[in-house]
Amino acid sequence: METLGKPVLAAIEGFCMTGGLELALACDIRVGAKGSTYAITSSRIGTVAGAGGTQRLPRIVGVANALEILFAAEPIPAEEAHRIGLINRLAPKGGALAEAKHMVQVYEKRAPLSLAFVKRAVHRGMQMDLASGLEFETFLVSAIYSTEDKQEGISAFLEKRDAKFKGR
Repeated sequence: METLGKPVLAAIEGFCMTGGLELALACDIRVGAKGSTYAITSSRIGTVAGAGGTQRLPRIVGVANALEILFAAEPIPAEEAHRIGLINRLAPKGGALAEAKHMVQVYEKRAPLSLAFVKRAVHRGMQMDLASGLEFETFLVSAIYSTEDKQEGISAFLEKRDAKFKGR
């Protein structure tokens, strides 16, 4: 999911535990409903999260929050998950999917190459030191400036109209 050239959203209602949370962590954006709860419970049964939880969770919520979640193996409520950045949006109970679909409606109007390049820059950049990440960003910026979508976006802006991106 992290290498897919499109945004991947998770809409979460109810329990999001261990493997389910690890799957959600691999998504770009997480929308959780009020009343949902989150945990990685591996330490309760003497195992270690094995689907990326020990690597993605600290990158999303910070090391101290990740360790607390992994050590305690206790569910945290949606409001706390939102506060620490585990979920991006907090939706009304029963409204996570509708909120995620609303977000997709916004994203589908954006240039698909821009979305793909931003996603690549963020995910790859997080694996690099800052100087290398900035160099990679510069490379991607240079590459996107030669696209039809970039020209369409600039033209649409100047002509005060909606852009019609083609992914080229």
